[in-house]
Amino acid sequence: IYEKPELRSFYQLRFDTEAEAQGAKAVLDEGKPIEEFAAEKGISLDTVTFTDTTRADILDPTVAEAAFNAALESDSVSDPVQGIFGWTVIVMTAITPPETQEFDDVKEEIRAQYLEQDVQRRIYDAIEAIEDARDTGADLVAAAEETGARVTAFGPVDAFSFEPGGAIVDEIPGAVLREAFTVGEGEESEVVEYDDDSGSFYVVVDEVIPSALSPFDDVAAEVEPRWREAERDRRIGDVVRSLKEKVSGGASFESAAQSIGAEITEITLTRGETNETFTTRLNEDLFIASTDEIVDGDAAESDVAVVAQLTGIDFDRTELNPALERSFKRNFGFQYDQEIIDAYLSDIRDEYGVRIDRAKIDQLFSEGG
Repeated sequence: IYEKPELRSFYQLRFDTEAEAQGAKAVLDEGKPIEEFAAEKGISLDTVTFTDTTRADILDPTVAEAAFNAALESDSVSDPVQGIFGWTVIVMTAITPPETQEFDDVKEEIRAQYLEQDVQRRIYDAIEAIEDARDTGADLVAAAEETGARVTAFGPVDAFSFEPGGAIVDEIPGAVLREAFTVGEGEESEVVEYDDDSGSFYVVVDEVIPSALSPFDDVAAEVEPRWREAERDRRIGDVVRSLKEKVSGGASFESAAQSIGAEITEITLTRGETNETFTTRLNEDLFIASTDEIVDGDAAESDVAVVAQLTGIDFDRTELNPALERSFKRNFGFQYDQEIIDAYLSDIRDEYGVRIDRAKIDQLFSEGG
């Protein structure tokens, strides 16, 4: 039989005084969202969130008792308790009851956990062995070879994993490459973990080749097409700016386009529509533009620039029948008015410091009864 302990997910809010903790419980019990409360108090929810936590995971026994109180249900708030680090309020979000399973049902999970722990132990032992060897005076490569760790040589390679000839060395892990470019020539790094926590590594930098400009003849074939593309973009940009300046100076869009020999086409677009001319980005720019505003960008399926002026805006007609449309307008108007009233009352309460003491109200009504 294999028993899984009870798991709980909750927010753990800490306060300096009991009064602060009691105030927090009161507003949270009244229904204030935890996100709103945290924003008002400057609390980062990431730092107070505990997910699928066991009782043994909580170091403070008083807080553990409060979080795993049998009377505390999901979506409820605990009474304040004084723990090691101050007054604490628990906001419970989810409870997973303990579970009893047959060993055969969980043996693969247990085996995976054991293997992971075994791998971590072996990695730790290997690092300890390497450090012990270094302490005796061995360099990092000799220490690694002495302890049976794998030693792999790379390079020369740049920070983008390219060899001098331009070929990419894709077998270098990104974390190793980043670390290599923080270590000086002839230096050894400290132990570093891989990005995915799958293990650790060291880096030794044998040689640093300073950056230098490549001879033009070696890169001419690569530079020329890039230069031509940049020059084309520059010239198109000059033409587009010229057209915009003429329009802003009072010329019509048609006359400005004709002056630069551009072809003029009138088209009606729906939101999200694309074609051989209009890309998704151009469509989006047009649908946030104002009437007579000019937008520009590359065409979708040809090597030309598109300059468009928004001349009119139309809206889809409603498919509601007249009676439903009138009902919708009334309901929307009522809801809008109510939201304005609520916002006004909220501002008045904040301005004059009005607070609702629910406990006092309950006491008064209880005495009156």
